[in-house]
Amino acid sequence: MEKITHENFNPAIPENVHCLLGRLAIAYGRLDSTLTNWIANETKGDLASTFILVGRMEITNKLRRLISLFELTGDSSKRAAIKKLQRDFKPHQNRRNVIAHQFCLGMAKDNPRQLGFLGLHTAKRGSKGDYLAPITRISVDDIRQSEKAVTKMTQEIAAKYIPLGDDLPPSPLSGLPQ
Repeated sequence: MEKITHENFNPAIPENVHCLLGRLAIAYGRLDSTLTNWIANETKGDLASTFILVGRMEITNKLRRLISLFELTGDSSKRAAIKKLQRDFKPHQNRRNVIAHQFCLGMAKDNPRQLGFLGLHTAKRGSKGDYLAPITRISVDDIRQSEKAVTKMTQEIAAKYIPLGDDLPPSPLSGLPQ
């Protein structure tokens, strides 16, 4: 736990880092929507009804549901693909949760390639009456890695498991540049 202070962080975040954070948010949204579309296709449901049932569910829970579905149907190759996706997604999910749910302090003064995030949900009052909270640092390179990895996961799922046909809803990724 560190003392809650802005002294070690510059709140001015460069425009390129803002853009990277935006691209990461879009990548997660696309993965989330693609998983909903995959569930709709696998269950022969329409996309709107599937979204009502699982649309706001966390990505990790959608992956668990797909595993359960493929255990039920006996599709071991798709089940294995989801298990791999779960493993590959885990480090990116943790970063996403920090970025999405913690207060961004800005760029670290001692390492301007890192952002600091304050975990206020676990803050404690220190002995001098000040507040202490965990500060998580995430490097710009790790954010870029997550954005690229999540985008690649989404593209692979869309290409491999979401067929485009007259009787199926189109993938939300159809027409997007690869």
